[in-house]
Amino acid sequence: MSRWQTMLTLLVLGSVPAAAQAELKSISDDVMSEHWGQALIEVTNVTQHTAPVVTGTLTPDANSKINGYDVSGVPKDSTGAAITGDISYSKLRIGAEISLDSEIGKLRLGGYNNPSFPTQAYDVNSDALVFTGYQKDGVYHPFTIKNPYIEFAMRDAQDSSTTREILGVRIGFEEADGMLGLNLNALSGRTYLTSTQTNGTFNVNSYGQRSTGDGTATTTGGTATAVTDAYQKFDSLCLGRTGAQGACGDSADPTRDFFISFNKVSGLFYPKATGSADYTPTQQGVWLNLTDNARIYQIKNMTGDLSVLNTSNPPIRRW
Repeated sequence: MSRWQTMLTLLVLGSVPAAAQAELKSISDDVMSEHWGQALIEVTNVTQHTAPVVTGTLTPDANSKINGYDVSGVPKDSTGAAITGDISYSKLRIGAEISLDSEIGKLRLGGYNNPSFPTQAYDVNSDALVFTGYQKDGVYHPFTIKNPYIEFAMRDAQDSSTTREILGVRIGFEEADGMLGLNLNALSGRTYLTSTQTNGTFNVNSYGQRSTGDGTATTTGGTATAVTDAYQKFDSLCLGRTGAQGACGDSADPTRDFFISFNKVSGLFYPKATGSADYTPTQQGVWLNLTDNARIYQIKNMTGDLSVLNTSNPPIRRW
């Protein structure tokens, strides 16, 4: 070995930390129990062997349908043919808590021809979507999401090959807290939104494609009135633990079921969110789900007897 090779070898060995040169030793279970850690990304798999059961505030009819949509738990393709076999769900979750303060302008998802809805060209049609926080006791609390994820719904292989068909995918987060401002025209999905005020209540309980929302307003005198185009009647929502903000009321729990799915088949029951009482299947196309702990904050465009439900709170937008 030349002098330069010897010097280079000594230099490399001298730069290696002492800990890296130490001999590996086994440790006991007791010592191991004193250390813990959590991976940033976690992958879980769930397989559905049997059809789940619908729960929540909407009840299927004798034909296992809600508003004409099949909720039997048997996924079907565009021709109505049943998807047989087990359905597997693979979820990639990011273990993180993220603060948001942002606005999405026009949101158009699922733009395809659907003769059943000639006046609505999109599954999700919104002119504004604002993720922001709220002020309480002089402190600003940003919109917060926890454990965002992406989940794939797959049909297990039906032959000897290892090919698995992707039936749908959803994007969501396991927890959400904050104020959600929106200017919503129509929506494909499942929503259950509530509002309790001194002047009455306003509830939106909808399930279906390209819907403008089914609502009910009830005054303090007990008069209940059906509200058409309900999605266009409110300006903002409280999600999760937003505190006693105006018409929203208080909650000790986050919103746990806010997601958007993109499906090639109808009737997919993505795994139920822990703690959520509502469990209904998603349908074909783009589908938005928001049924857990979502409360109406500001109501607009309501006249006549319903005007008593208008809130006097300032807009949530702070810019």
